[in-house]
Amino acid sequence: MDTIRSIQRTLNRLLPFASPNTPLYQDIIHALVLCAALYYAPRFFEARTQQQLAEPEAPEDNHDLVNGTDSAPRFQNNEAEQPADNPQEAIPIPEEFPANHHGLPQPNGNNQVFIPPEPEAGPANQDAPVRPRQTAASRTNVGKKKAASIARRDQMRAYNEFQRVQGDEQRARAAAEAEERAEELEAERRRRDVVEQAARKREEKERAERKARMERERELEYAMARDALKAVREALRERGMADLEAIARAVKREFEGREWLARLVRAEGMLGLYEGVLTMCTAGGWVVRLDRKRMDEVYQRAADWGGGSETKIEYEDLGVILGDVLSSHAKA
Repeated sequence: MDTIRSIQRTLNRLLPFASPNTPLYQDIIHALVLCAALYYAPRFFEARTQQQLAEPEAPEDNHDLVNGTDSAPRFQNNEAEQPADNPQEAIPIPEEFPANHHGLPQPNGNNQVFIPPEPEAGPANQDAPVRPRQTAASRTNVGKKKAASIARRDQMRAYNEFQRVQGDEQRARAAAEAEERAEELEAERRRRDVVEQAARKREEKERAERKARMERERELEYAMARDALKAVREALRERGMADLEAIARAVKREFEGREWLARLVRAEGMLGLYEGVLTMCTAGGWVVRLDRKRMDEVYQRAADWGGGSETKIEYEDLGVILGDVLSSHAKA
């Protein structure tokens, strides 16, 4: 348990904003330090790696001498600088390796070049440091290092080329996919436009048909109402009463014909008392017109109903008398 707590305390110290007891400025500084370390650490290791890879190349041995050039200063003719009486400084050249016009040995028939040995310090220059001779082992070591450096460079070059090719292929695939996706979106947009255009045309056609049908129904309704009201007026003028249900059937309005025609009569203002003439609509679906002459006849018949002046009459009997009077005038 103590180990877990110690690990937790260590992590809280390493991570900012992990402990509520730590001041805010300390957490901010801690976070900045961690960000800087995470940012600069990869660059530091990359620089170290490049520095290790960039090692100096060892010059190839005897390359200039094989080509017969005078770029190697160690094989220059220094006879004028060295005294002739110093037997240790004079290096004889074998006859099978003749010298060229620069004083350097030329390759023989076997394509071999004479390489003189390193001069040793003579009595005239005893205090000079002795230059170490380049042995075959050192040349082999230099060759291995150079080969390893070249191999690393080739490997890095091949890796970079591989990464470049992979990036080009990935970008090409992304571009192709984007183009294909754009084509699909364009095709989908065109298809949607066609469908929407067809839907708009169909909706416009249905709207026009519905408008035309409503216009026809309105015209038919208007003509039906006009003919029905005309028939009601003619019936009232000729007979003094009009059967609403019969007139509705005559104008081909059978569904709720009586109620429909009664509403039209009321809306037209045909009901009521006007110049001593009363026009009213009964519950039985009749529109009747009563004037002074008809009402006097109704009152006379009601007075003669029981045979005396003090006879009582019910409303139902009065209605029967009114119907008889209206029927008699209609027949007349």
